[in-house]
Amino acid sequence: MNDPMTAAVLPLGNELAFWSRFRVTFGPALVGLIGGTLTVGIAWSMMVAVFKNIAGVYAKYPSVDAPWPARDFTLPYAVMVPMVFLAVAAPFIIGLVTARLVRPKGQWEAVSAGLTTAATASAAAYVVWIGWVVTIGMVIVPSISDMSVLAKSSRTPAEATVLPSDVLTAPYPELKATPANDRGQLFSNKIESDQAVGSVYGVWFGVIVSMAAVGLPAFCGTLAGAWLLRRGGSRWSNLVSYFELTVATAGPLVVLVYQMVRVGFAFGQPIDWLRCAALAMVSAVVVKGVIGRWGWPIRLVAAFSWALVLFGAGIGGQFTASIGYAAYAVYFGLAFLLFQKWHSAPSESYAEETELSPVLA
Repeated sequence: MNDPMTAAVLPLGNELAFWSRFRVTFGPALVGLIGGTLTVGIAWSMMVAVFKNIAGVYAKYPSVDAPWPARDFTLPYAVMVPMVFLAVAAPFIIGLVTARLVRPKGQWEAVSAGLTTAATASAAAYVVWIGWVVTIGMVIVPSISDMSVLAKSSRTPAEATVLPSDVLTAPYPELKATPANDRGQLFSNKIESDQAVGSVYGVWFGVIVSMAAVGLPAFCGTLAGAWLLRRGGSRWSNLVSYFELTVATAGPLVVLVYQMVRVGFAFGQPIDWLRCAALAMVSAVVVKGVIGRWGWPIRLVAAFSWALVLFGAGIGGQFTASIGYAAYAVYFGLAFLLFQKWHSAPSESYAEETELSPVLA
């Protein structure tokens, strides 16, 4: 009982158990927070010119204390390019990091870790850039045209018989029935109402964009990474398979969310069900290829077809006829390879079924 070796091993075992529990409990949240924050490079590239212009506006008002965002945040290309690349790659990488950190023993543990990572990554991305970028886009941008008209109404008319507020009646004829001295206030109320509604839409839209652009890839990546780690295989093969599964599963969901948001915020824009259905079908082929360990030729054609369908090549996208015909050739090639595979090697079905066992574990 007083063996010094045992006394030394017990504290070490307790310390290892503590860090193991800490890694499993807090690891997904920390990975999500860091990964979501790394996506700030996208906002930096989009908004640096906007804040530079804001700084220029405040410079004309020396009596006003400029807020800290009103400055030039321009970075050298040597810094900006890696930041943008990391911002685009981060949502698709953090799932693998979570899977390797937590090492879920079953699919339910992977779902739990994936949900935590997706939630924290979405929240971090919303805070560091998506929230305010979308809010600016939903509040300020739609009112720019009205504010420009309001600015023109302060000019002295060239004709003496024309009132300054007559400028406001051009885009909104209903203001002609309003007394000239009341038009400015009524028009200002309209802008304020538009911005209030835009603020509501901005919050909703920002949360949806955060969950779709960052949360979904993180969740799908965690499930894919956990399954591949349980299945085993070479590191390079698993890495390629991870990106195949993550992109193929998250892609259709992101496109569907985008289509639904477009319907909600841009009336008259129906959901492109053909594109969504085609992308789901090609995604299923990509996933089946990874599960069944298909050869690289057919998996490369499937991945190329997936990219073409994503951008709408040959199914309604804004491409030239030659690109559309080339896309049809790729789609036909994939169909031919699938027909050849499923009719020349029926014995492979058993092997593919055995690959599914880690998913159900």
